[in-house]
Amino acid sequence: MTALANDCGFERVFVEELRTALEPGDVCLVFSTSGQSPNVVEAARYARGRGAHVVAVCGDGGALARESDVAVTLPADHKGRVEDLQLVVAHILGYYFIENGA
Repeated sequence: MTALANDCGFERVFVEELRTALEPGDVCLVFSTSGQSPNVVEAARYARGRGAHVVAVCGDGGALARESDVAVTLPADHKGRVEDLQLVVAHILGYYFIENGA
């Protein structure tokens, strides 16, 4: 990722990764504690532009929530608490996919 960021800029690092695998109809799951990270917001914007569905898991939402089809907001007064809640969401999603063979 650092080599890619060096070549194309950190703000596009996730977009460049999506370009190789994202298909219309895919689900792009994005996490950001602030909902303002330019590289994550740009990835969400790119994914939606390619016909993918974007699900964001973020703190207070911000720009990322506006660029997403579904935003799971986890408002908290401390970024560490948002990260803890994101971990719980990630575990729930992981077990869903394990148990449903997806």
